[in-house]
Amino acid sequence: MHETLHPCRLYAHLDSADSGVLSRERELSSTPIDVQAGIARIGDAEIWKEIVHDYIEVVEGLICEIGSSIRNQDALKLRQDAHAIKGSSLELQAGGMADLAAELEMMGRESRLDGSQEKYGQIQEEFRSLINFLSTTEGISVSG
Repeated sequence: MHETLHPCRLYAHLDSADSGVLSRERELSSTPIDVQAGIARIGDAEIWKEIVHDYIEVVEGLICEIGSSIRNQDALKLRQDAHAIKGSSLELQAGGMADLAAELEMMGRESRLDGSQEKYGQIQEEFRSLINFLSTTEGISVSG
């Protein structure tokens, strides 16, 4: 049984793991997350698994919030929630999630919500893909 990290601890740990900025020019792999790079960044496989488990829990809620923001035409909230997903996804080396979140963040920043519903569907699909990948390759179980 693992101890659940509070989201504040999650982000504090990620910030302390490495203050370097991830290169946006990096090659995206065909997998939804670069497990080896993520573990190397954190420095410990078990801690990485705890952080990923908490990431899934937090991002699942943020994705729901993004859906509400789009329905309510709340560009500011969309920008904030997408920004949070983008940052944590970059930290964990989940490039597809980070890219989609960056696009949603820009839509919110520009108050341009046309096309946001389609992008929302894409980030939901990428998140499902990420969860399936982690479940089958890393044995990370996700309840919910």
